Amino acid sequence: MVRGFTLVGVGIALFGALIVELSGNNAYSAVTSPLPLTWVPGDWRYVVPLISGLAGVLVLMLPLLGRRSRGSAQLARRTAFSFAGGRWPVFAGALMGIVVILSVAAGFASSPDDVGRYRMFAMDSGAAEIRILIYGWYYSLPSLIAIALFAGAAAFTLSVIAHPPLAADTLHDTAIRRERTRNVMGVFAGGLLVHLGAVLTFLAYTGTSNVGVFQGEDIIPIIAPFAAFGPLLWILGGAASVLGFACWFEIALSSVRRPARRRVSVP
Repeated sequence: MVRGFTLVGVGIALFGALIVELSGNNAYSAVTSPLPLTWVPGDWRYVVPLISGLAGVLVLMLPLLGRRSRGSAQLARRTAFSFAGGRWPVFAGALMGIVVILSVAAGFASSPDDVGRYRMFAMDSGAAEIRILIYGWYYSLPSLIAIALFAGAAAFTLSVIAHPPLAADTLHDTAIRRERTRNVMGVFAGGLLVHLGAVLTFLAYTGTSNVGVFQGEDIIPIIAPFAAFGPLLWILGGAASVLGFACWFEIALSSVRRPARRRVSVP
């Protein structure tokens, strides 16, 4: 049953992110979709993978572990991260920190457009003000709320997996819980990476946009302050997205390939 729920949970996370990519919609350009899909508006590009990841980790809570009459007594208090090891929480925390820093920085750098949406980056050339789309509060605030809900759902799922008493076969039960915890952390980290990739790509677009103003017969180019980092942001954005999808596919493939464990009856 664990394998089945794992595949469903990862599938939900993948479905949301893939639909966004295949829709070809984003906030800063009209990208031609490889398929005739327009299910996800561009403004939702940054929230949908987080929401689908949230739904995925909630599915990974199943099957619920009930009370065991033959469970072994454990004096040590278990937390949500008791079966996570040391690297997964640090990695997920670092990803969240990076996303929050970028979101807040871009939000403060944004200014309102004609209808009051904070998604423009204003640059003054002296002769005129040039404004370019940026990942401002209009996009980042809903995403930050979704990330907070995503993190809460992951922590809740980890708690549900960790807290019930261990079964009589302690080693076997511990191994299963470590595996389930790893899957939850992998889906969570994958969602953050896909989201981070979209944010970095948006910032790369802002930094490398070719804009200018006419001064007489000449065009004076206007360059964003972080334009030099534009190519690097493109690379990092693509790498983060690929790594996020790789996390999800690795969990799905490992669940499919894993041989069924044999149950050994204890007389």
